[in-house]
Amino acid sequence: MSWVFPRRLTLRDETEWVETVAVGWNKLVGAEPEAILEAWFNFSPPAEHPPIFGQGIAGQQIAQILDSEPVIFGQSFPNPFSHERAVLAAAAVMR
Repeated sequence: MSWVFPRRLTLRDETEWVETVAVGWNKLVGAEPEAILEAWFNFSPPAEHPPIFGQGIAGQQIAQILDSEPVIFGQSFPNPFSHERAVLAAAAVMR
């Protein structure tokens, strides 16, 4: 997945997104008009964007886990979320 990272200026003295500041995508500028203008015209984030929040495939990984057969304490159990079980359950309801 590709993310677009324009420059980010945070008009506060602190942020919860410290990772974005650490890698240079975001700059804390406070609320002073002069500081905001200076940052607006002079801040240039780096071209590289390391994947600090992951690769963007969490949903795919969750789906793979839900589609796999669970193993609990070394024992396999049928997957209650599998497509086949859903079809059988729907057929039983329609009888």
